Amino acid sequence: MFGNTSSLAGLSRPRRELVLFRRSAQAAILGIILSVTTVFQALPASAHWSATGNGSTTATVGTLAPPTNVSVPARSDSDVAVGWTKSVGHVVPTGYVVTRITGYGSVPACGSSLAAPITGTGCTDISVPEGDHKYQVTAVYRSWTAAAQPSNSVTVSSRRDLYISSQPSASVMAGAKFSLTVQLRTLWEFPLLLGDIPVTVAIGASPGGGSLSGPTRVDTKWTGTATFNDLIITKAGTYTLTVSSPGFAGTVSRSFTVTPAAATQLVVRTPTPVSGVASATANLGPVTVERRDQFGNPAVGTATSINLASDTSANGVFAETVSGPGITSVSIPAGSSSASFYYGAKIAGTTLFTVSGIGTPLSVPVQILPAQASKLEFGKIGFDGVLPKNVHFIVTVSVLDVFGNAVDAPTITTIVQTGAAKCSISGTPQTVSSVHGVATFIGLIHNGQQDDCRLTATSTDLPPKDSATFKFR
Repeated sequence: MFGNTSSLAGLSRPRRELVLFRRSAQAAILGIILSVTTVFQALPASAHWSATGNGSTTATVGTLAPPTNVSVPARSDSDVAVGWTKSVGHVVPTGYVVTRITGYGSVPACGSSLAAPITGTGCTDISVPEGDHKYQVTAVYRSWTAAAQPSNSVTVSSRRDLYISSQPSASVMAGAKFSLTVQLRTLWEFPLLLGDIPVTVAIGASPGGGSLSGPTRVDTKWTGTATFNDLIITKAGTYTLTVSSPGFAGTVSRSFTVTPAAATQLVVRTPTPVSGVASATANLGPVTVERRDQFGNPAVGTATSINLASDTSANGVFAETVSGPGITSVSIPAGSSSASFYYGAKIAGTTLFTVSGIGTPLSVPVQILPAQASKLEFGKIGFDGVLPKNVHFIVTVSVLDVFGNAVDAPTITTIVQTGAAKCSISGTPQTVSSVHGVATFIGLIHNGQQDDCRLTATSTDLPPKDSATFKFR
């Protein structure tokens, strides 16, 4: 017979400990679940901060709560009233953004947006298209958002609606004018002859974030038609348009594509300035040059040759591949908007190279840094190799890369005297640090007249360098 396990008193010690262990484990697991649940429920908003210095302070931390009880009528003829209960909590939202959900798509509703949230707890979505829709309301506080559960479905079935009798072309060029015509209709889809009814057209789907310009509000003629001419979208992409009018069920145009206009300019997409280490080959890149229309859209077309020219002072070179053979132009292929190349230059410093072939030639800034130190070089000593005796003189030694660029590094350089046996120069040897790639030796002097004097400079990891011979007079 099994004992009553609901009481620990009647159990043996091992079994009591086992039961206690199981209960402790269950409590721990429950605690983990609650903790995880709490974390995920708090996801709508978060914050972090940092501080330095001494002292103490306090901070209140809260979570932006979503609104609740989003409600809509079960049916509506064209305009849908949306209501909700405000968010409750320490963080008070600055407003609410309303979204209409139809099938798998959604659009902003009630004229709300992150930039223009609704401050109340209700709104009316004007001229909603016929069909079944749900609404979602999102609380907004600075960069925080907290979305409510969607409402129940509302069925819009209007006695009057809008019909696009003339759609935009399937393809429209950026910046080009296009049109559409809207007809007022009855429940039985007959034309409604009614004039002076305001009709508004706006961007619907706009993945690229384009905007619509032109006469976006037109009153109907006595025939019940409103024609929108001279509409313009400048950003390439795929769009739909929404049409609305108070008291009429709205509608959505078919999708159409805005294509780039003809290329008018070149743009370098690579972050500029182009920068890197001095080189005899093209080692920097890839540098991508793109052709664009006047509105900034990447433009395709026929193959276009882009000319490349380096500042002559930079001794630069271009190539299609890293360290490839030199080129003076690169081709943007037909059907593409861009081409890439590599660049290199021997001379350190700030310079430019130019790309041209479409519109105004484009100057691209370049920053070339010295390569690794490879040699030492003496500055000029005396006038035509002659120095006055019994007078202090100065000698400079430069730390250079293979291309003759001064290397800005604290290389330790030592100067010692060599040459004729009697050419004894006081103040040597010396060890100094280079500043901006130049080591300066001061306090040198020779007492007397002497020919065939010479100095030698040495530095760690660099070959020694002899100066030209000089003399004292």
